[in-house]
Amino acid sequence: MKKIIELIKKNQFYICFFTPILLSMLAYWRWLSFGVFAHSDWWYFYADRLKELIFPTAWTDFYLGTPNYIVWRYPFHALLGIWGFLGFDQNVAEKIVVFWPIILLMPISSFLLVREITKSNFGAFIGALVFSFNTYYLAINTQGHILLTAAAAFGVFGLWLFLKAAQDNRFWKSVASMLLVFFAGVFIVTGAIEHS
Repeated sequence: MKKIIELIKKNQFYICFFTPILLSMLAYWRWLSFGVFAHSDWWYFYADRLKELIFPTAWTDFYLGTPNYIVWRYPFHALLGIWGFLGFDQNVAEKIVVFWPIILLMPISSFLLVREITKSNFGAFIGALVFSFNTYYLAINTQGHILLTAAAAFGVFGLWLFLKAAQDNRFWKSVASMLLVFFAGVFIVTGAIEHS
């Protein structure tokens, strides 16, 4: 028993870091596959149609045959379009761009941020659980506001990188932080436009 306790203390960081990730993978196990979600109003594009999103345009007829402004949506659509250009359909692109960051980046980023602030592995473990599985995100995910949850994952990771950049005085961390917060904003704006 003493050896087990010593082993746990020795590997406390890894246990506290990987447990929220595994719990997140268990909670969102359906999102890990490349299956097509069939029971919702989420759009579906094949790779040929998806890669058209790379090229910027002011108008598009992608949504229900009516023209919509795409200027605010362009960065998000460009992310999806890159996967279409690589030959992947919407079911792969949306998992990598939207759903997998919720599953993986949410517990990782919250763990790292709370650990940076508290300097405690166990505190970071609790913070990752509370942030990743709070009722707000669980409730809005069932209402189709997935992009807001993904924005939170990118935003928290960007905030952690900003703190690290301020401590280390590394330019690349500042740029990476800026890009992550930019993508968080893009996801928020796109989610707001989609549901307005």
